[in-house]
Amino acid sequence: MGFRITTLLAANAIEIRDGVAFVLGGGWAKYDLGSIPTDAHWMLFVSACWPAGAIIGKKGLFLSLFRPDGYEASRVAFLCDFSDCPYGQFNLATAIGARFDMEGYWTVRVHTSEQMLSEINVQVNLLSSHAGVASNQTD
Repeated sequence: MGFRITTLLAANAIEIRDGVAFVLGGGWAKYDLGSIPTDAHWMLFVSACWPAGAIIGKKGLFLSLFRPDGYEASRVAFLCDFSDCPYGQFNLATAIGARFDMEGYWTVRVHTSEQMLSEINVQVNLLSSHAGVASNQTD
């Protein structure tokens, strides 16, 4: 099996140290907002693996955030340098931000210019009873 994304998740906080990922509050299924529109950033963790030594060079990847109506709201480009990953694993913690201006399922997608590699959906809801408070839930 070749290059593949093994993990993609949104989290409250992520730290990567010495190849180990520490994830706090990860795996959201729902994101509640106090008002719409709201500008917000989501922390994302991406892990990829491949057979050690099977891939050399660099690969450009993208993280995109899509609105419920299918339009891309934000994109982050990153470079996976396989020479820096001799054991066939790459971990990335990054943020992606957008203006959240509608309720519904927002999609985070990891892709190349040619291929979709992984995606998750997060339900964005407006909580009128908790105005101004954002929360994340994993139910």
